[in-house]
Amino acid sequence: MLGGAAGLLLGQWGVAGLVALLASVDLPVYGLDQIRIDQVVLGFTLLISLGTGLLFGMAPALEASAADLNEALKEGGRTSSSGRGRAGLRKLLVVAEVALSLVLLAGAGLLMKSFLLLQRVPPGFRPEKLFTVLVGLPRSRYHLPRQQAAFFDQALERIAGVPGVRSVGVVSSLPMSGDQDTDSFEIENRPVDKGASQSTGDRAINADYFRTMGIPVLKGRGLAKGDNAAAPKVVTINESMARRFWPNEDPIGKRVSLESNAPVWREIVGVVADVRHSGLAHDPAPELYYPYPQSPQLGSYSPLTHLYLVVRAEGDPLALVGAVRSQVSAVDRNQPISQVKTMERVMADSITPQRFSLLLIGIFAALALALATAGIYGVISYTAGQRTHEIGVRMAMGARSLDVMKLVLAQALRLVAAGVVLGLAGALALTHVLERFLYGVKPGDPGTLIAVSFLLAAVAVAASYIPARRASRVDPVEALRYE
Repeated sequence: MLGGAAGLLLGQWGVAGLVALLASVDLPVYGLDQIRIDQVVLGFTLLISLGTGLLFGMAPALEASAADLNEALKEGGRTSSSGRGRAGLRKLLVVAEVALSLVLLAGAGLLMKSFLLLQRVPPGFRPEKLFTVLVGLPRSRYHLPRQQAAFFDQALERIAGVPGVRSVGVVSSLPMSGDQDTDSFEIENRPVDKGASQSTGDRAINADYFRTMGIPVLKGRGLAKGDNAAAPKVVTINESMARRFWPNEDPIGKRVSLESNAPVWREIVGVVADVRHSGLAHDPAPELYYPYPQSPQLGSYSPLTHLYLVVRAEGDPLALVGAVRSQVSAVDRNQPISQVKTMERVMADSITPQRFSLLLIGIFAALALALATAGIYGVISYTAGQRTHEIGVRMAMGARSLDVMKLVLAQALRLVAAGVVLGLAGALALTHVLERFLYGVKPGDPGTLIAVSFLLAAVAVAASYIPARRASRVDPVEALRYE
């Protein structure tokens, strides 16, 4: 009951911490305010505490009360309380603890390796010294595309002149943010197969967007300031779109249309590098970019209603937020900005689910490892104590302290080896449930399984060292009189 109360207290702190973490990282969790320790949890804790006490208290009590005196005397005189049955049960429990610990450690190791690999994936742009703000124009004042374009023309010109601003761009949806505008399109002189899906992500940008984000232009040109509403309509596409729809030809000069009813042809003037818009774990998809003054009207939707400003700074990017806000207010004093973030923060937020999964299973793995360590220490310490007389005889016959330490440590390693074998089998069977959370690593990754196996072995040696060292210092004379 004391253990259950202590666990309940730790659970209260843990739940409060996890709820606070979920709220801070904006994970889509339904009913976040309902996550708490209630009467059901209290009742469950009470039942588990009582059940554990009865099971692990009654089993040895019944065995001891029903012991056969003759058999007990045969099992060792002085050490009759440590019969083979009870010793075997203790060892079995330690093996089970080690096996379960290895399964959780394998899961945590796989998620950690996946997370490290994910952080090394190039996003396709340079996030350093870059911050972004959202400007949402109200339809009541900006219901026409030309009004929206005029606002951003003035705001971009003013922000570009702020000291410390290297360049400024706009985009209809940020990379790595989870926002993805995808529309069907047509290719001139290429009929679409019936039932085939021909779609691409599309983004409205300004001429300086690629330079601001650090996205290289690979072929042709980027968008120019002269690509305004009166100029011929143009687009740039990414490598993935070029490979998918023009695999064996040059896409420069080809024309596409985003409008389905009455095609409005837009000439492809350039190819840019891929950007992982949907997240680091997702391969780049076909994308095209068009100048925001040439934004198509897709039904009643105007892509210029909400645009993100992206600003590359000379120094600390967040130091320029006040100046950017002032310049936007100078164009329209009633126009606010929101969602101020550095692009490094946007990237970090994009892998929040993977980070949270790693944290959660890491906590459980650490608890399991602590339990396994305590179990190994308890069993080895108890067993070494029960073998004090035997150790005294061995030392009286010439055994060295090192021999005694090897004897005790070998017993611990045998238990761990059995637990590791069972744990590896369990890990290979159960870690497949993590497959959808992994990037660049397979559930049965041999390097991870070997690493956690060695970790458990090292922990077992460390947990067994104290009782082994204590046993090696036994005085043979005192040991022979033990019990």
